[in-house]
Amino acid sequence: MTKSRFHAVNSKLLRNLRRRVGWSQAELGKRAGYCERVIRKAEAGGKLSMETIENLAQTFSNAAIPISTKELIYSEELLARTFVESYDAYGVDMLAHCGDFLAPDFVFNVPAQKSVLKLAGMYNGKEEFQSFLNRFFSFFTRRPSSLATTYLIGEGRVAAQFEDILCFYAHQLPPIWMNLHFFFRDGLIHRIDQQFDYLTTVTAIEEIRQKLGLGEAMHFHL
Repeated sequence: MTKSRFHAVNSKLLRNLRRRVGWSQAELGKRAGYCERVIRKAEAGGKLSMETIENLAQTFSNAAIPISTKELIYSEELLARTFVESYDAYGVDMLAHCGDFLAPDFVFNVPAQKSVLKLAGMYNGKEEFQSFLNRFFSFFTRRPSSLATTYLIGEGRVAAQFEDILCFYAHQLPPIWMNLHFFFRDGLIHRIDQQFDYLTTVTAIEEIRQKLGLGEAMHFHL
């Protein structure tokens, strides 16, 4: 990307960051070296030069809110990548690194049979999604592995496909193919549908449970 090109700004993220540090549009413009009109344009979804976006990112970084230039450029694929990479690198703490990209009414959907997969269901908002993460990582451990992820781009949606390696009671499960279907609204992730071979996963977990002789009180219920 060259500095002569113009790019659409992730307006929602820019506004959220500005409000987090308590700046007005005029103050952000002054700190970055621009007039208030430039900030209004950016927060309305307008296009800015690469140099301007770089300066805005640096302004937030100087205020102890590290943000990269590419994160301020609106790209649905980039939002999906940030979510997946945050899961891979930070696990249960991933929201601290991608929460700004989730809509206030964000929904995480695990469509499966509740009788088989207790974690199945709709998780509404960041708080419920964090409860899902807490429970998920209370059962599983994993090593950050730089997931080899394939991204399929559609109109208003992105699909992320990767193979994950999880451990249950220090026993590695067979590789699990994950499919995350991202849907977007107003420049943020509005919904994610998670799909994976949960029947094979639950069967493998049950085999480990029996091998270890875990009692019924410790019976695994996702």
